[in-house]
Amino acid sequence: MTRQLFLFAALAASAVAEDVVSVFLPGFDPQPLVGSQIGGDDKAKTYILACASGTPDDVCGIEAAHQPTVVAGSATNEVHYVGGTL
Repeated sequence: MTRQLFLFAALAASAVAEDVVSVFLPGFDPQPLVGSQIGGDDKAKTYILACASGTPDDVCGIEAAHQPTVVAGSATNEVHYVGGTL
């Protein structure tokens, strides 16, 4: 039983570690942003960006109605933005 609990704890810890990533965003100033992974494969992940909770749109620079997506991987870095202004 102890071995199973340890394995579960190790897997849970590794899952939590993958929830936070740093992504280079060309053209973006440092600002409070959050992202949610909405797709990807072993080469790149796709995230949708939004203002951090409690941060007004004009402070973080992203309009709620026009959230950019980011495709990021070891050899890929793309920002897709439709409508609104950055």
